[in-house]
Amino acid sequence: MTIRYLTKEDMCAKLKIARATLDRYVQLGRVPQPFKLGARPMWVEDEVDLFILELRREEATTLPAE
Repeated sequence: MTIRYLTKEDMCAKLKIARATLDRYVQLGRVPQPFKLGARPMWVEDEVDLFILELRREEATTLPAE
């Protein structure tokens, strides 16, 4: 199993948000916290994918029934 790491640019593309928004979300704890690889913030892709799945589940359970 290969662990894939995401850069800030990768995260922005995956979440379809701007860099400033990602920075704000990190400060607010709305996305998984990055770790430093050298001086660069990085995320583990599997953790981000799990986070996105959890968000989708929450949205599905909070949407009003039609």
